Amino acid sequence: MASSFENAIVETILDDEPITAIIGTRVFPLVLPEVRQGVQRVPAIVYELGDIEHEYCLNGPLGLATATISFGCFSVTEQGASEV
Repeated sequence: MASSFENAIVETILDDEPITAIIGTRVFPLVLPEVRQGVQRVPAIVYELGDIEHEYCLNGPLGLATATISFGCFSVTEQGASEV
């Protein structure tokens, strides 16, 4: 199940009209799904949530965190992936 942070990532991507004009709603976590029954899976964006580091001070946790997120853009051609 996706975290609210991951949901926010997907929502941010899907709220960007120039991107959705290219990829539609094809935003996937971790891996690009295999093509099944002729369903087109590209162009698409794949994301991976990496490290999350929580910030602390002398009094304890600050309630802030820094996250590392990796994105991959996929298409049939290199130019198509670059456009995404």
